[in-house]
Amino acid sequence: MSRTKLLIRHPAHIPSAAERHHRETLGAQISKLWPFGGASEVMERNPRADALFELVAALANVHADLQHEHQKALEPITVFVDSLLPLKLRMVDILPARSVCDKLVELYFVVSDYQMLHVPSFKHEYSEYWEGRGCRDSFLPQLLCVLCIAAPFGSEPRGLGHDRNATIHVPTACILVRDWLDELRKKHMVDPAALHTELMLIAALRSIGASKHGPWAQMGYVTRTALTLGLQDDPSEIPTLTEFNRECRRRLWYAIMEMDLRLALVANFPSVLRHGTYTCRPPSNLDDADLFPDMKVLAEQKPLDQITDSQVRAYTAMTLPVRLEAATLASRLGGELDYNSILAVGAKLERILDDIKHLFPRHGSLSTANKHKEWRLRVFLGMHVRLTLIAVYRPFIINFVEVPPQMSLSFLKACMTVLTYIDEIDPNHPDHEDVVVLYQFGMRHCIMGAAFSVCWFLKMRAMNGGGIPWTPTWNEGDHVLQRIPWSDAAMVQAVERSLDRLVRLTSQGPDSYIQGLVALTIVLHSVQPGTVDEKVYRIDMRLRQIWAVCSHMAQGLQTATPTQSIRPSLANGISQKPDFIFGATAPASVLTANGSRPPDTATFTWTDLLLFWERHAAERDALCGNTY
Repeated sequence: MSRTKLLIRHPAHIPSAAERHHRETLGAQISKLWPFGGASEVMERNPRADALFELVAALANVHADLQHEHQKALEPITVFVDSLLPLKLRMVDILPARSVCDKLVELYFVVSDYQMLHVPSFKHEYSEYWEGRGCRDSFLPQLLCVLCIAAPFGSEPRGLGHDRNATIHVPTACILVRDWLDELRKKHMVDPAALHTELMLIAALRSIGASKHGPWAQMGYVTRTALTLGLQDDPSEIPTLTEFNRECRRRLWYAIMEMDLRLALVANFPSVLRHGTYTCRPPSNLDDADLFPDMKVLAEQKPLDQITDSQVRAYTAMTLPVRLEAATLASRLGGELDYNSILAVGAKLERILDDIKHLFPRHGSLSTANKHKEWRLRVFLGMHVRLTLIAVYRPFIINFVEVPPQMSLSFLKACMTVLTYIDEIDPNHPDHEDVVVLYQFGMRHCIMGAAFSVCWFLKMRAMNGGGIPWTPTWNEGDHVLQRIPWSDAAMVQAVERSLDRLVRLTSQGPDSYIQGLVALTIVLHSVQPGTVDEKVYRIDMRLRQIWAVCSHMAQGLQTATPTQSIRPSLANGISQKPDFIFGATAPASVLTANGSRPPDTATFTWTDLLLFWERHAAERDALCGNTY
């Protein structure tokens, strides 16, 4: 039996009837609990907004089609995964030609922001492998992971093509690595090298659009296994280890903690580890050339402002205790509110951001070498701190009426920085689009969240007469800035540019974020000034742009209009909703994810459509393991 399920090996969670009922009940309350009440009013209470109903329904259709295509693209090649040949032979068979491997390995060291390998050791073993001199058991699985991480950025099919003369097929390679790791687990032979491979496999799965919850769940296993192996203790306590192996263990432990925290923030779930539960010292700021297996004494580490192969690793390790403290605090929100503790940890994070500005100045990071790698490393450092800051402040900013103004300003600054980072790169540079893809590929969730947060500030600013949203109970003299430093136009422009880039990114692959794009479009144009008709017009224009890109992806129809069904064979479901006010004059086809018509279209509302869309997405996600 062939396996079409990629991702993480754990039983698929099929929602129970009670869970489905809870989701439906929750979806029905969206319009009441959603902080963007203005958007709900524009879309739900205005009769003329019915003109957009067909367009959004058509986008729901194309979203389902793209997801179907993406799932097909994620299917492994059965001749490799179902073969009776030994696993290592199948791994060798799936490797592309050495010229392709050489290209992807070099690309990996360019696109990888957080280096997990000791480069000289890996390159030496890589050469030994191709010369037929043998290698460690874990080398081949790690090589496959390296190729999988680089493939989405080094080939047109983004690692999903079957031509081994051009790339590696990432889903199949990941399945084989997963099989190898599972065999070790069955034999109780898990060691640090296996955990290292687990980390690289998680990174490889994320590069092809794995769900944000699956890697988080698998990371829990990796972290707990690391604890059972004693990686949390400093390796100096193990006299049998060489200095080289001790430093490698420190690097591995902090890579595990970093990945655990990063995936927890992305999934909006708590991390496994807490500050104070480990004694392992941070890795040293050293070049990989300073570390070698025969070394007797560890070299003296270099200052953090000195560029080395380990600079990013060493600095993130130094900031990890504060970020863990903040993440722990965010996961315990509820009950009694203690603004002092929240502001205290926020101030620590702000000081780290100030240090980054001095240690990694902007003017020194605009080198165009290796696709602006120095700039990407500086952004990588700042993003880890800002995402933690946003995670701590967001529940207070969005859900509570009274918050200190300095908290609001800090939160807005973090969100605007996330949206405007890429503006530092010259748009006329040949590598500009590649850098945009590298930045946005792993940060789409964060960019989308920051854009929604800026929209919330636009709404609250309008309600507060142009000032920062806070209540008069706070002392206005307690903060430095009493006004938002950005104009409405600047904030709208930042969100619009990010939205445009996200749409272009969607056009480069089958994995789609159409749900988020549609929601952000509606919210952005609903919180801007203007009459309801003007808002509906702007929403209509933007949604048609998204439709043009997505329909071209789904069927290659460059001139498609929302009045055309994207599934001609299923064109029997026709609704009689009003014609579009702006644009098309014929009624559109509203087809559900399985080709059927939504029940009772005469009374079908926006809330029903949102619920229908989310319910089918949730059920599909539970079965296939994807979030989008």
